[in-house]
Amino acid sequence: VRPVVTFLLYAAIIAVVATVAFVAFRDTQTQTRGATYGESPVSRVESPFGVNASLEQYPDDDLRRALALIRNGGFHWVRQHFYWNDIEPRAGEFQWDKWDRIVTHTNEYGLHLIAVLDTTPVWARHPGEADLINAPPARADDYARFVAAFVKRYGDRVQHLQLWDNPNVHPFW
Repeated sequence: VRPVVTFLLYAAIIAVVATVAFVAFRDTQTQTRGATYGESPVSRVESPFGVNASLEQYPDDDLRRALALIRNGGFHWVRQHFYWNDIEPRAGEFQWDKWDRIVTHTNEYGLHLIAVLDTTPVWARHPGEADLINAPPARADDYARFVAAFVKRYGDRVQHLQLWDNPNVHPFW
């Protein structure tokens, strides 16, 4: 009789744990950081899952392959850094070619971009921080003009912007 009671006790504990795990798992599928899935911006696509990427490193064929792997892996969001120091190496002189290719191909593959706009060009840094790529710009207006130029160029094809990265962590701004 005692082994049967012990077995039933363990079975009941396992059933309770399994039920709690099921409910917790189900709730994580419908909520993202407290926002109900149906109400969040990510609900506009099939899945809330995405990847961090460094797509600027790929030549054209490899970029297409990487984007196909992301899409075929079931991801829909791509968080990609757009480096201000690369795009505007001299004040008012923009080099968009590499970034145009990334935006165009990402959209062709049906993926949604989250653009992280960070890094400061040397010309925009405080002189004492000339060697620190993540230093804040000497003038916030310079960064604001860059963000405005980015939005003017890609606003209809980039779904979300993240202004800077890790602003609360050294050595980031």
